Amino acid sequence: MASLRTIPVIFGILFYILAGTATATDAPDYLVQGRVYCDTCRAGFETNVTEYIKGAKVRLECKHFGTGNVERAIDGVTDETGTYKIELKDSHEEDICEVVLVQSPLANCSEVQAERDRARVLLTRNVGICDNLRFANPLGYLKDIPLPVCGELLKQFDLADDDNESSGPVEALVTRLQVYSLWVWELASKAIQDLVECISWLGWLRKQHGLLH
Repeated sequence: MASLRTIPVIFGILFYILAGTATATDAPDYLVQGRVYCDTCRAGFETNVTEYIKGAKVRLECKHFGTGNVERAIDGVTDETGTYKIELKDSHEEDICEVVLVQSPLANCSEVQAERDRARVLLTRNVGICDNLRFANPLGYLKDIPLPVCGELLKQFDLADDDNESSGPVEALVTRLQVYSLWVWELASKAIQDLVECISWLGWLRKQHGLLH
């Protein structure tokens, strides 16, 4: 009788193990996260009056490096903070994956911003990245008419000598740091894009070399 009473316990343990295995199997290999904003000053970058868009549609596209064919496409939408999260299974070592803008819900902020309409992401662990979370650069639309405050705001980014002479040394330093940080961000973004393309090319080349041998 004692052994019969242990049967439900054994089944319970087995069910717990199987449920945990199923949950681990269903977990995404990658989580791609980023934001979509409205450039309210048409400045070409984010400012302190930038507005983040709720309900913006984006798409994660992975194209094969060798053929250019779209191997995977997953749609996403931003929440109230302008943030989207796209789950993805499997690695894409041989693909160039980008998050691209699809549609803005704002009629007065739907103009596609050059070089802000797509962001590359690296979806492979062969480069030493163990975490499954991948952050994409912010994507942006241009507002039809800039906000009234934008004129005064953008003067802070003007490094002309005449303007800096009228401002104090601290204000001038802060302005220069802001511009330099934007320049570094642009440089880092370009480097990441080049790295993604290079890794995709190496993965494709390695596969071709293996097929030949």
